[in-house]
Amino acid sequence: MSDHTLALILACSRKIVKLDNIVKRGRSGTTPGSKSEIQEVWPTMTRLRGKNLGLIGLGRIARSVASRAKCFGMRISAFDPYVPIEGAKELGVEMVGLEQLLRESDYLSIHTTLSSETHHMIRLEHFKMMKRSAYIINTARGEIVDPSALLTALNEGYLAGAALDVTDPDPLPSNSPLLKLDNIILTGHSAHFSRRIGSSGLNAQLKK
Repeated sequence: MSDHTLALILACSRKIVKLDNIVKRGRSGTTPGSKSEIQEVWPTMTRLRGKNLGLIGLGRIARSVASRAKCFGMRISAFDPYVPIEGAKELGVEMVGLEQLLRESDYLSIHTTLSSETHHMIRLEHFKMMKRSAYIINTARGEIVDPSALLTALNEGYLAGAALDVTDPDPLPSNSPLLKLDNIILTGHSAHFSRRIGSSGLNAQLKK
């Protein structure tokens, strides 16, 4: 889960999906006196060092995400009313209120459980608090984010984009307007899966 979360953050930062689509459409070349589509993407690409990663929930998976993100030089803050400040400090994570987290995050990653308290806890008014350059990452539960608010935020530019492993509903119907947006990455509830290959398993793979 934590690997997948970092992969989605990197895909947003480095515009991996957009670049892949341009190259596959044969639009990466240039003509005299003009820029290629791929060159037009370059100014929107960023590095992660110095960026703010906000975590909603600071459980096991979020802590694993934080340790990986620190290797990229990201600053980590979190909102979790059930985690003591002292425990977060040991991880190098600053505990803040939800509004501060929303306003300061360049990448907002959701890792809380779904409950009556967290159902649609991220609504349109929350998206309006965020930086217009920010991204929301959700590998937890789709219902934590109000889907109509997310659609409005992506269409109106309240967010730069989203990367979702989970959606509301999940899976999305074939006529979902989210499927038509180019500022969203969808991975179809795959973040939980990892094939474990130990040393014996790896040897067996190499012999094939």
